[in-house]
Amino acid sequence: MKKPYLSKLVNFICNKFVKEIRIIKSEPILLLAFPVSLISFSIIFILQLFVKIRVGFIRSDRLGHFAANTELYLCNRDNRNLDFIDLHYFPRKPCNHEMARIWKRYLIVLPYFLLRPLDLIFRSFNCFFSYRAVEAIGGDRDIDNLLDRTSPHINFTFNEEMRGKEGLARLGIKDNAPYICITVRDSLYLNMIYGEMNVTYHNHRDSNIQDYLLAIETLANRGYYVIRMGAEVREPLNSSHPRVIDYASNGMRTEFMDIYLGAKCFFAISTATGWDAIPLIFRRPIAFVNVAPLGILFTFSSKILAIAKHHISKLDGRELTMREIFSRNVGFCTVKYEFNDKDVELVDNTPEEIRDLVVEMADRLEGVFQSKPEDKKLQSTFRKIFPKNAKDANGIRLHGKIYSRYGSIFLRNNLSWLQ
Repeated sequence: MKKPYLSKLVNFICNKFVKEIRIIKSEPILLLAFPVSLISFSIIFILQLFVKIRVGFIRSDRLGHFAANTELYLCNRDNRNLDFIDLHYFPRKPCNHEMARIWKRYLIVLPYFLLRPLDLIFRSFNCFFSYRAVEAIGGDRDIDNLLDRTSPHINFTFNEEMRGKEGLARLGIKDNAPYICITVRDSLYLNMIYGEMNVTYHNHRDSNIQDYLLAIETLANRGYYVIRMGAEVREPLNSSHPRVIDYASNGMRTEFMDIYLGAKCFFAISTATGWDAIPLIFRRPIAFVNVAPLGILFTFSSKILAIAKHHISKLDGRELTMREIFSRNVGFCTVKYEFNDKDVELVDNTPEEIRDLVVEMADRLEGVFQSKPEDKKLQSTFRKIFPKNAKDANGIRLHGKIYSRYGSIFLRNNLSWLQ
């Protein structure tokens, strides 16, 4: 009679720890670290009588999460006046070692083998929830609108400022000359990181760097330097303009300058990919183009200006309106096949649409943008239609208050899109 109960107990334990068992199998060093972690657990348990200690990880495998998740964790901690002592570790090799070095100035980061087993234990039992140093609830999404109300947690040291200025000089950028960074997503970087793993499910977010030439050279003709960012890119940028710098392809890229350039740019242009988290955490303005899906557009900051890809119905070749995008449930499709299943094709913004958006951003920052009477109404209509109360699969909000703007020129030229 006892066997069924024993069987149920074994099944319960296996189901309860299946994730942790899988992690241990893939990281066998944890078996050796567990005895040490038990000692650490005992020490922390005793110290909890005097100070509040928590353990957690910093997501370090992708630059977007490494920068944005961590900054928002710090913003959230300050906003809630938390008095915990948080101990962190990197669960994966940092994707940017300079970023890791800088974060260690502001966080207590201990060896992986010391904290990883403890973290697995604390995440397995609800009774240890108070021991977990959790990230910001929204991950890399500022659902509490903290970035516009706070200052960056990262500051460069004197020596780092000197390194950054030397790096700018090597790129040919004169002292205090304004420059704009642009990053355009293609699939090469992820293919190189994950090798044979299929990452084509996000190819709907890619676009062609050459489509940005009109915008880039328009900005360069206005006197800005324009720097094309990227760790690995499929093709060089076809421009001979003296103020256009293909940093991603010219052999001068460094992990430090990836951070410094994003921190000091006049504004950034992005297709919503990992690097844009750098200007984001330094509170630099960002112009997002070719966003897909529309429903996860970053809406939380007044420093964001954006337009999304066109959604074309395969059934009749007609462009979907904003309302139709959400009523047909394609506004939150996150993988390529979901668009195909719903008979929707994504079409990139035209070079002219991209130019109009980045010129609007430059004009706004220079204080010369010519607003028209209908602009306020168009923005209001956009915000009314946008599903600001949307949640992800885990029930977590995707948006806070909507402070960003949709491209004014785009809305003026596409009045029917808001119908």
